[in-house]
Amino acid sequence: YLTDERLSVLQHMTVENYPALASNTIHSLHKDSRGNVWLEAHAMGVSYYEQATGRLYHFRPKSDEDIGLAQTQPNFFVVEDKAGRTWVHPRSGGFSEFNPVTRELIPFYNDPDDPNRRFFNTMHDAFIDSNGNLWMSTRAPGLEKCTFQQSNFSFFTQPSLVLTNNGCEVRTTFEDGKRRLWTADKEGKIMIKAADGTTLGFLMENGRLSPKPLKSGMIAYDIIQDSKNRIWLACKGKGLVVLTEKTEGVYTPY
Repeated sequence: YLTDERLSVLQHMTVENYPALASNTIHSLHKDSRGNVWLEAHAMGVSYYEQATGRLYHFRPKSDEDIGLAQTQPNFFVVEDKAGRTWVHPRSGGFSEFNPVTRELIPFYNDPDDPNRRFFNTMHDAFIDSNGNLWMSTRAPGLEKCTFQQSNFSFFTQPSLVLTNNGCEVRTTFEDGKRRLWTADKEGKIMIKAADGTTLGFLMENGRLSPKPLKSGMIAYDIIQDSKNRIWLACKGKGLVVLTEKTEGVYTPY
């Protein structure tokens, strides 16, 4: 339903009168900085409502799921960078940049058969830091950083405690108020990097940092920082963990 400020119904959209909606079941919405709305329907791809024209579009970019490389239903999310670019990850995967002029999604697609393949375009999450860098948590081990400067991509691997693995799958990323990058992975390790890229350590359950990779006991799926600079971790099986920084790199968990 499309309503005005008085909540009067102006328009009722269904897949019958708007085929680009793709489904009458809508899971979530995202309003971008231009006032346009991205819709996650119960269907492959993503729908896009353009406010200026009132038109609805549907996009289905090529993704790793098309060839069976995605193991679970990919997440839907939209992020916008400091240059005004809109990045969209549809429900079906296929991380893409939106071109508002041509009204198309241009996928970051790497052919799996290409020997120069860099990363999956099916992702858990993406994040824009304060410098405008794009961080991508893909379905493959590691974390990708796109700088949009002289060198487009830089890569580092989240170390795994399993010797047979060449890296660990990152579940979420976060930049705190001191521009430190937090990455939490599938094994329960939380790595913190300084603004210059050096590794500060791995968070331990007692709130201190270890120089060596180890499990924190906290499998974090999301990390935020509040107005009092406390770090909140949403954890699997452990609930919410809140960290207060006592001294540089030393936290009190509760």
